Amino acid sequence: MADTDNTSETPSATQVDGVSVPSQITINIGGGSAAQGLSGLVKTSELDERLKGLASVEQVSSLSTTVADLASQPRVIRLGTLDPVPAETQVGALIFRSDAVLSPADREFPPLREWSLVNASVEPDGVHLPGTGGALVPKREQMRPSVGKWEITLTYTWHGNFGEPETSVNVYNCRTFEEFGESKLDQGAKLKDWTLKAGDKVTATLTVTPRSDEKATSLWAPWIEAPVNGFVVHDATVRMVA
Repeated sequence: MADTDNTSETPSATQVDGVSVPSQITINIGGGSAAQGLSGLVKTSELDERLKGLASVEQVSSLSTTVADLASQPRVIRLGTLDPVPAETQVGALIFRSDAVLSPADREFPPLREWSLVNASVEPDGVHLPGTGGALVPKREQMRPSVGKWEITLTYTWHGNFGEPETSVNVYNCRTFEEFGESKLDQGAKLKDWTLKAGDKVTATLTVTPRSDEKATSLWAPWIEAPVNGFVVHDATVRMVA
């Protein structure tokens, strides 16, 4: 896929709270063709103001919520100036490019205790998942751009009911989708089976690549199910590694 940018010029600067932030707005046209940039068409629109908020997240990390809100719209995606347009990007999607590939906030999910979780309780020693139905899931507004490879690291305590040496948990590609004008969270497609060893404060890592989904937005989050007999998660990090 390709967008409208076919020049080597430095992106023009957008003024955000007095700070000059290089940025560029183009439209995905598919194939390898190029078309005229459309940044001039949005300078006075409400969308332009929201894009300015998106640009400023590289200067002020507290505005990351604005990024999630913007990217939750299926036809608006954010990329770095050198990033290729993902193959599944809809023709006509508005592409906002900044001079940084991704801000630090976009490369890592918030701490585990800030996630929404499912059928879990937060205790002094970590997050307790009682078993079937429990899951580790970030909040909708914490979802990240669905690009690159991500490494999930868990530090947990788990022991089988009958001395099993290991167990398997499902990891899903959590997505948001639009229904009747409302953005909703969905478990999404299964990414991998994750084998976890029994023990106390065991650390395990898993690398996943978010899947494309034409019916969903360009954001993703991990949805990690609990083993059948549950476990205690002391820490969890999810970071982009490639």
